[in-house]
Amino acid sequence: MSSVKVRSLSSEISAFGVCFSERTFGRVGGMERDVLTEQRTNIKFLVKLGKNGQEILQMLEMVYGESAMKGRTVYKWVDRFKEGREGVDDDARAGLHSTSRVDENIQRVYDLKADRRITTRMTAEKLGISNGSVQTTLTLKTLN
Repeated sequence: MSSVKVRSLSSEISAFGVCFSERTFGRVGGMERDVLTEQRTNIKFLVKLGKNGQEILQMLEMVYGESAMKGRTVYKWVDRFKEGREGVDDDARAGLHSTSRVDENIQRVYDLKADRRITTRMTAEKLGISNGSVQTTLTLKTLN
């Protein structure tokens, strides 16, 4: 990168107040969660200023150094903000279904598994929960 371009990016960064703080609230994939949120906020801001993905990536690398998001991730967030996304937090991820561990379902697992001919998979299908949830429920009962 030429020194003129670096100077230009530096002046833009300071002029628009892209900031960096050293606060931390936990790690995600080797990077501080707060730094990720901060970078996404900066990406959103720079997209609104009309910057393209390459310019934004260069600015983030200048400010965050080795802690900057990888290019692919920056471009993904640039696209999201260009499409109108407002939030900077991660999307909710699929995980253990919230109803799979309620007391009612736990009791229903035990009731169904009282008949030893019913498999774990059949129990899961009948209750509409994952096979792993049934296995976990049964394992927890044997541990107690």
